Amino acid sequence: MAAIDVGAAAVDREDSLAFGNTYIGKENPANLGGKITKVAVWILGNAVGVKAAIFQNTSGDIFTARDSQLLGDLGVGYHEIAVDLDVEAGDYIGVFVSDAGAGKVVRDLSGEGYWYLEGDQTACTDTTFTWTADRTISAYGTGGTLGGWSGKIAGVTNPVKIMGVAKEDISKVKGVV
Repeated sequence: MAAIDVGAAAVDREDSLAFGNTYIGKENPANLGGKITKVAVWILGNAVGVKAAIFQNTSGDIFTARDSQLLGDLGVGYHEIAVDLDVEAGDYIGVFVSDAGAGKVVRDLSGEGYWYLEGDQTACTDTTFTWTADRTISAYGTGGTLGGWSGKIAGVTNPVKIMGVAKEDISKVKGVV
């Protein structure tokens, strides 16, 4: 299993993001496809209803949420939470903090930038976000590629089944490992 990472390190930073918005960090898009199994964030204050999401950039500033998960209510500081999020190479990580508390995810006033949109957009489809340059958010995900066979067979890339067996369950086909 190869390692996957997405986003910027979850460290204490010089500023914070407004709550009630969804933010997608541009820094460090996912290097591979598979599963994100841990998400780390750095929180300022007591954040309520924190969610992490993986976003596919469909065009320009338009995004579709690939997968999301509630991280919960988080206090001040660093948090690393076990998750199960689907990710593809090139995807971005995003966060949402509800406006029910006073907590926020931290950011730097330098970096590659982020996109944002008011409200919980962790289940959005083809939604236009607003771009902000020169910023970095503290949201980072790690995981690994999926086990089992994947690839091309009989002209089909990444088939769901081979000879009636789900590709995730295949360790060899007709003696070929």
